[in-house]
Amino acid sequence: MAKVLSSATADTTTLCYRVREAMGIKQIEFAKQLGVSRRSVQHWESGEHQPSALAKKALLALAKKHKVDVPNRVITVQEHYTVEVEDK
Repeated sequence: MAKVLSSATADTTTLCYRVREAMGIKQIEFAKQLGVSRRSVQHWESGEHQPSALAKKALLALAKKHKVDVPNRVITVQEHYTVEVEDK
């Protein structure tokens, strides 16, 4: 049976992959940029897990730096941090 992802999970999964692709790097290099393990990145991209609030903040910063569109559902990090993303 196929795994069904919530919209927010699917958006984060897509964002993670798009940012990494925009940077032109492999999962291990991307993980180092975010301060996490390659396995964490692998889990995020497959939708198995979501990034922590701190990792999501770093992911959003990289998205902004590399001009990757961020879905609205991913912008607010609810746990402890809020990330400001410039309007286009």
